[in-house]
Amino acid sequence: MVSVMRAAVLLFVLSIAPLAQAQSGDVGRARELFQSGLDAAHAQHWTEARDAFAQSLALAERPSTLLNLAGAQIQTGQLVEGAASYRRFLEIATGRDAAHRGEAQSALTSVEPRIPHATITVDGLADGDEIRLDGNVLMRTMLGTSAALDPGAHEVAVTRAGRSIASQRFQLAEGLSAEIALSVTQTVASPTEAAQAATTVPIDEAIAVPVQQSDDTGIWVAVGVSIGVAVVIAVVVGVVLATQQPGTSPPYQGNLGDGVVHF
Repeated sequence: MVSVMRAAVLLFVLSIAPLAQAQSGDVGRARELFQSGLDAAHAQHWTEARDAFAQSLALAERPSTLLNLAGAQIQTGQLVEGAASYRRFLEIATGRDAAHRGEAQSALTSVEPRIPHATITVDGLADGDEIRLDGNVLMRTMLGTSAALDPGAHEVAVTRAGRSIASQRFQLAEGLSAEIALSVTQTVASPTEAAQAATTVPIDEAIAVPVQQSDDTGIWVAVGVSIGVAVVIAVVVGVVLATQQPGTSPPYQGNLGDGVVHF
């Protein structure tokens, strides 16, 4: 598990340089949202912080926004998205932001082993059948490959002619992998028969799936509520407040080292 690193205070500085790809009004609004995200993170309102940073990033992509967004995403269990944000930060961080590349790489290295994976196979697919994972269309080329997913509950389903003909719900724990096998019927004559043909595994039924860890020790992961939702270990976002003045409350402390995080 990831332990939260003790960290020094970072100074938050607003950059006045406009972005070439954004209008000045967008940059101003992005700054406001960025500050809202900092305030929410300081209060440990991580969902609010994540949403504010995401909206700020949509208006103006800044490395500092990505860095803070990544931490908030991980705090709210979005490990896949958080890792992607850290990777994007490492791609574009230059100048003053480059001072935090080491911390971002360390955070990425820590979160990647925590991301669970699922290999999904579907037997009996017909032409025109649609596969969906958590409501999103899953390309057939993805079947049989290991897909990175966030910890928690998921569902894979197959629809034919607009009707669900098979589905399976499963639960993933941090750092583990599971194999999800689904079988569908080639011909479904009526909605009633389709409902009977659908294979739905209740979330409260545990299905044991063998997984392999890096040390080749065989373990079993329970697919269902019996394994519970994995506890998200805090990877505290490296956010920064204004310079601390005597007599004021202690500033927010994150997991990044000394330096300057700016917008």
